[in-house]
Amino acid sequence: MDKTSYFFTFQCGICHPGGGPTQYDRDGRKYFDGTNFGYGGGVAALPPEAKLDGDYGFIVPKDSADGTVLAGTPVLANGWKKNGVLEPDCLLCHLSGYSWKNRAATLVGGQGITGVAAFKVAPAMGAGFGSVTVAAAPAFPPTASAVGPVDYELGIAAGTLEVNGSNQLQIRLGKVGPTPEANCRGCHSTPDTKKSGRTLLDATDVHKLNAVNCTACHTNAGNALEHQFGKGDVTIGSVRDDLDNTVRSCADCHLNGAAPAGLIAPDPTRAHASIPSLHFSAMKCQVCHIRYMEDDPVTAGMQVPELIVEMSTNGTQTISTWEKYFKTNPLDPSQNDAALSAVTSTYRWYPAIRWYKGKLQTVKPLLTAYYGDWISGTGDTAIIRPIPLRMVRKALGDKYGVGTPRLGTLPVTPGGLDPANPIPFKKAEIKALLEAIGNANDTANPDPAANNDIAVRPVLIRAEKVYYLNDVGEVEFFESAVAESHDFAINHNVVPKRDPANPILKPGPYGAGGCTDCHSPSSTFFFGKQLIEPAEYEFLDEHGTQPNPNAGKPHYVPHYVAMGYSDYKVASLTGDRIAVNVRVLGWGPGSTVTGDGLDCGFGGGLCVTTVAESGTLALTANPGVGATVSSWDGCAPSADKLTCSLSVGGASGLGSTKVVVVTFGQPASTPMPTSSGVALSVIGSGWGNVSGAGLNCNIGSQGACGAELANGTLVTLVATPDRYTWVESWTGCTPDAVDPNKCTVSVSGVNAVSALLSNGSGGGPYSPTQSLMVRVFGPGTITGPGLSCRAENGGCRIDVPTGDTVTLTATGDSGATFAGFAGCTSTTGSTCSITMTEPSAVVGEFTR
Repeated sequence: MDKTSYFFTFQCGICHPGGGPTQYDRDGRKYFDGTNFGYGGGVAALPPEAKLDGDYGFIVPKDSADGTVLAGTPVLANGWKKNGVLEPDCLLCHLSGYSWKNRAATLVGGQGITGVAAFKVAPAMGAGFGSVTVAAAPAFPPTASAVGPVDYELGIAAGTLEVNGSNQLQIRLGKVGPTPEANCRGCHSTPDTKKSGRTLLDATDVHKLNAVNCTACHTNAGNALEHQFGKGDVTIGSVRDDLDNTVRSCADCHLNGAAPAGLIAPDPTRAHASIPSLHFSAMKCQVCHIRYMEDDPVTAGMQVPELIVEMSTNGTQTISTWEKYFKTNPLDPSQNDAALSAVTSTYRWYPAIRWYKGKLQTVKPLLTAYYGDWISGTGDTAIIRPIPLRMVRKALGDKYGVGTPRLGTLPVTPGGLDPANPIPFKKAEIKALLEAIGNANDTANPDPAANNDIAVRPVLIRAEKVYYLNDVGEVEFFESAVAESHDFAINHNVVPKRDPANPILKPGPYGAGGCTDCHSPSSTFFFGKQLIEPAEYEFLDEHGTQPNPNAGKPHYVPHYVAMGYSDYKVASLTGDRIAVNVRVLGWGPGSTVTGDGLDCGFGGGLCVTTVAESGTLALTANPGVGATVSSWDGCAPSADKLTCSLSVGGASGLGSTKVVVVTFGQPASTPMPTSSGVALSVIGSGWGNVSGAGLNCNIGSQGACGAELANGTLVTLVATPDRYTWVESWTGCTPDAVDPNKCTVSVSGVNAVSALLSNGSGGGPYSPTQSLMVRVFGPGTITGPGLSCRAENGGCRIDVPTGDTVTLTATGDSGATFAGFAGCTSTTGSTCSITMTEPSAVVGEFTR
């Protein structure tokens, strides 16, 4: 990693309660114990378990922008010695009135103020036991311009501390207790807004409006979670997955009576009574009840989430927030919603939707672009090591420091919609960037074993694609889950109830305005857009040969695409077209029904289509070998039953789905001729049919296998074997000299004709081969032609020409006795003989 524990402490430590990496190194030793820094003596003195500790061995860009290593001492020794360590701070969560801002400002700004042991005193500053002057800028993270000494008199004056009977300071009773709401928000308000767009106003969250605080849901009831808060099951992240779903769920409070004391959770059963149950099995509550999100109009600036983190132009994180790519019209991100603008100036945005663990979930995608070193694999199995940003800056700007500009020799044509955050999309420019990464060396921490290379096979990871240089140095890409967006679950900001007097401003959850909230052609649920690529690549194909007319422009898809629904599926769900379901019944291997996108068979396939209102759907039955169409239901069939027409009428919307049923079957049986004609039999293995002169006979002599015909009639019979089946022979007719599937006969009395089909499967009285299965029990081996079988094989099979005799021999292992055969035609001691006229099985047993 390119960040150290020291960096983590004064940056990320603002939301860390202390201890762990803010206090101890990888070997469990304090970074500063009041006298000594860690191990001392530089990297050479480190034990193996501490050699990967960045605070001893690596560069911190903030402290060493040009990559210079301080001579004779680890880079961060002076920083830890000056600022001490950040010990666990229980008051961060449990002290009423705790100032997260003062604690954070002390860590961030105090670490650079002479004479201030920022890490050591930050908890005291947060508790109010000292004065902190917070600079006006930056707004986040808060940064101290001055930090006074620890002064416990301030705590006494504020009523937080008191002097007990032993003349010792103690925290006043009632000041420490369950976590107050404000203490949660100190850490969570800004990150939650960045990740998921959460706002904390009565107007934007009904739980906030009804005084449902954080620990009402994120409880650790009775310390059952061992001092851990109840946790949901977020779509990204893997911290304490063992605690997933320990938070109170929607159903816990609203259906199961588990709402905390003093809080009322309305039972939605009656409101949901008209909603089909499949909605509850397919969607999380949030999908409907967090219909939209809004900016916090009270707080200065836009309180909207981060959408894009671009790191490929110069190795420094550059962020585009949601409003840069989405105006307020969810159906057209390039436009504002005029109706909404007429009733409010507050910015409104709409979450994306994706599947997560079998249910739809509202999410806020984060699209990132970064460089990696391609180790192995392709597609979803690709293994790619991210390249530290300081190394990227060194490669693209020849400096390690944050904000290092890109070299002038690496131009980037701006793609995307945010001028302050251009997205590389041209092939030649991506090639130059990858070459720069591949050619760069790490001069601050040289590694001769790796030729000092920053990357061996550099790749750019962005928007579901991994770009790389092929063997001749040209840019190609492959798609990979490694490059997917980072989707943060949205579980807060439940929208208020629908206001019938002003449904534009307060539409309520999806469904509050009826089924057409979702099931209509203008539904934001299905047709609202989500961003999948901020700037489309210059070419459509991975080899860079098909120009992309939308190169450099953002690529949006409707929600239904992200849900995995087809155009046909969503059209039927939103009512502008009428759904038609086709069902195939009866019998007929290989039979299908096609028409207008359908390709439906017994094994499934695409069996749903849609038809425009008052439109017509033409269906075609394609009987498999030996099958016929028995009937149609739900449409008007043709005389030969091979086609059927359906007029859907004009009744669209939910409940208007049409159903068509086609039944396939065997040809109708016909009697054998009595005076003259053909009596046909079709025998053998596999599958096939013989037809001609009114005959339509399937294997097994099923169907129209008899025809009364006048003497002298010349009949041509045509065999139609299914795949993997062939005509073995004809009897009673003259085979065609060119086509083995044809045979002719001139009727003279009753002509018995037979077709022998085969698939070489080793089964049946007419098959050219028969299967022999051998099973062994006990310690021994049975051998025969092409066979050597033991018990551990489970069973062995050979195919034997019909009529042949096979000899099997039993040989026991050392100390084993052969008990005998079963299934043989004859046996002699340890020898078995079997004549193969049908599929057979032989068992041999050995004992000790």
